Amino acid sequence: LPILEPVLARTLGVPLFQEQLLRMAMVAAGFTGGQAEELRRAMGFKRSEKRMHEIEVQLRAGMARNGITGETAERIITSITSFALYGFPESHAASFALLAYASAYLKVHYPSAFYAALLNNQPMGFYHPATLVKDAQRRGVRFQPIDVQQSDWECRVEADGAIRLGLRYVHGLRQDRGQAMTAFDRTRTVAPPLLCTKCGSDDASLIEVVRETATARTCFCNICSHEWTVPLRTVGRFASIEELVRQTGLRRDELTTLADIGALNAFTHERRSALWQVEQAVRPSGAMFADASSAEPSTPSGDSPLPVMTDDERLHADYAGTGLTIGPHPMALRREDLAMRDRKSTRLNPVTSRSRMPSS
Repeated sequence: LPILEPVLARTLGVPLFQEQLLRMAMVAAGFTGGQAEELRRAMGFKRSEKRMHEIEVQLRAGMARNGITGETAERIITSITSFALYGFPESHAASFALLAYASAYLKVHYPSAFYAALLNNQPMGFYHPATLVKDAQRRGVRFQPIDVQQSDWECRVEADGAIRLGLRYVHGLRQDRGQAMTAFDRTRTVAPPLLCTKCGSDDASLIEVVRETATARTCFCNICSHEWTVPLRTVGRFASIEELVRQTGLRRDELTTLADIGALNAFTHERRSALWQVEQAVRPSGAMFADASSAEPSTPSGDSPLPVMTDDERLHADYAGTGLTIGPHPMALRREDLAMRDRKSTRLNPVTSRSRMPSS
């Protein structure tokens, strides 16, 4: 309509902003300032369908008085009522557009940093962290699991571009305890026992350390005059689960959750074995053995009388313990069974199914 050209000219005939819709109602339907304010309120935060219906009746009557009927009137009504479902004032729209553009740029060019930032600022009220992780993985972003030896409290981007999940995602883990874990130096090294590689002597009084660097130690045996070099072993923050318990004061329930989600696998390489070791570590040793148990941590072991977790159990543990998984999508464990029963998403909609299914 020519009368709407001044209202829509700057947006090429497309109503984009709330102010344009209000002006359209005033020009086309003769709305007063008060009626336009009622329309603005109806399009406000709660977006009242009842009030919009009442205003729609007023719009039709007002346009009819101005000789606007039929298809033209319906197009105007559709523009206004559709906008009411989700629209912004111009100032809000411009701000939102800037955020959307910046977010899209970061998502394309710096995806790891983008997703790590989103995960570190939950809850945001938009997408669940589990959805963000799967969306990131579909775009090629790699994830490293929660690990008490490596993870910080927040998620972080590692040197190779992968996102290391943070301890903040462990359900029930107290923040002060989680942050206490990260205070330990993750780059400390441990030297192997003094043992001659030629004669097998382990007499420390006869074996000298003649040279030591940040990565290796050179020893000399006074029994067989043999010199050898051994690398220093780099370990994580804690030498064992027992040391983790002593240094951090974690409760049994916190340790159990960490074991369930695989965050203690650095000590055992298997979740159920970690659960077994947790129960041993939290059991009081008594006064007689307190010094011995604190002086020498037990050797990490994968042996456990408990069965190894299945894929289903690991998935369930991930969601129960963190609310997300970096493993297979839940449906991935059901696709083979669904395919055997001819249950595919493409067959849920007959039209979509026919358009995608190859002709026989």
